[in-house]
Amino acid sequence: MYHARNLNMKYIWFTDHDIRMGRKQYAIDGFDFEAPELVIKEAEGRSHGFYSTEHGGNVSLSKGNAYTGKQCLQISDTTEEVSWNSTEAIFWSSGKRHSASLLAGVLLELAFRAECTDWKNARFIVDIQLSQRPPEHTSAHIMYVAGNKEELENNPHTLVLPLEATEGWNLLSCNLSAVALSKEAEACGIGGLDNAFDTIMFRVETRCGATVTAWVDDFKISIEKTAQETLEMQRKVAQEKGRIYGIVPFVGMEISEAGPHKNCFSSQVPLIPYEEMNYKVSHQQGCEWVIKRGGIFAYNHPFERYKRADFRGLDMEAEVDNMIEEFTQHAAWGAKLLEVGFPEGRYFPLKYHLKLWDALGLHGIFLTGYGSSDNHSNQSGWYSGNNFATWFGVDTQKERPQEADFIFAMKSGNAYTGDPCLVTGEVILETEEGVPMGSVIETEFKTNITVMFYCSEVKRGWKQKWVVDGNVVKENVMTSDVFADYCYVEATQSLRLARVEVYDENGRCILLTNPIYIYCKDISKIDVPIERRGKI
Repeated sequence: MYHARNLNMKYIWFTDHDIRMGRKQYAIDGFDFEAPELVIKEAEGRSHGFYSTEHGGNVSLSKGNAYTGKQCLQISDTTEEVSWNSTEAIFWSSGKRHSASLLAGVLLELAFRAECTDWKNARFIVDIQLSQRPPEHTSAHIMYVAGNKEELENNPHTLVLPLEATEGWNLLSCNLSAVALSKEAEACGIGGLDNAFDTIMFRVETRCGATVTAWVDDFKISIEKTAQETLEMQRKVAQEKGRIYGIVPFVGMEISEAGPHKNCFSSQVPLIPYEEMNYKVSHQQGCEWVIKRGGIFAYNHPFERYKRADFRGLDMEAEVDNMIEEFTQHAAWGAKLLEVGFPEGRYFPLKYHLKLWDALGLHGIFLTGYGSSDNHSNQSGWYSGNNFATWFGVDTQKERPQEADFIFAMKSGNAYTGDPCLVTGEVILETEEGVPMGSVIETEFKTNITVMFYCSEVKRGWKQKWVVDGNVVKENVMTSDVFADYCYVEATQSLRLARVEVYDENGRCILLTNPIYIYCKDISKIDVPIERRGKI
């Protein structure tokens, strides 16, 4: 929302990975220190455990000093330097299967013991790392500290709490969600429930000859709320944060554990109960889950199947042709949108995303092309890279457009997608009669349709391309701050399409309109969705 406000956005959609809302398959609920190593290797290449940063200190498994069992984590450090020296053990898991949204109610529990020669010059820290907070985009931290706390409170978005290290073993139970909502956390700018538990670090720091050793055991992570309760809480918190930034948020979900990723934009569709279904949900089942409940979804990053592919010798043209056949055979599984806004490419270059999109349209499968930031952090994807946003044609004269208004625009294809840092003016693609982009126009054989394009606040040197039936038929270089042009399309085949691409002076795609489709009723019959029926 911070970045969206800075980019003059008023309405935004959130679609988190749905599997992240509840208990994940192969979830990591803590660590078993009885393992032979600090990294536990699991099936199918998964792993979890602790990695360390040692600057003269030591991180190891300690035998015979455990709170329960036979082993625990041991961290020690000493230095003669007058500045702080640090040694830490950082928890991690492949796929971040230990992490969780604070919306879900996160409880951390552990046992610890700490011994020190001079607590004025030493400390033991349980450092809980949360999400990145604007404007610095540094992670928030909740730190439990035994010993000297100086300077720690000066870090931004950091709450420092006392940790009583009495003789022998001590127990720490932290309701992380409750702590993040405390007045003390609010004063430190932690961000409340608008956070994720990222990881936990056990750290010892020393100076001036002090020595400290800490032991940690019985580390556990638990979640209080169900997945659906977490999603509903996300919608509530999004509204609260939206009021702060002057933004209206809509919260859907990305279906990410049922075949290829799909953005469900309909808030009335509940989460798929993965745990009840033993985490075995097919792509078809995921699509039907949305459709049967009256929702719509987008097919995201269509070339994701090639994420870890060896591209040496791969015939991309042939692969795309196969995908076109597959998508056509299944009518895109009922998707209403296709993610195409990848100027930097995603697994395959942009031109193949556009080839797939155009070919499906010419087969009568009308998918609204859109782009999204797909940000997984505050630091990437907002101002560079695949930083596309999508503008939907809704009536902004309304006091406040509703979800249904945006859903209609998604279904009708009245949308364009582009770089929000550069595309700041008005964009219009329509026929000379005013039929908007996304429409399917029914006309007579050999009728000429005039398609008009207008864009304001452009820069000299930008290049505009007319794309008809997937081929560039005309190019223009922009020479002033306003650009307008037109293109004739003759109804000489069953379906034709015309759309516009715009590239900046460096040749990077910055704008894609949705097409206007021309359907020659004298040649064949196609099923045109009611939302797309354009009349001249």
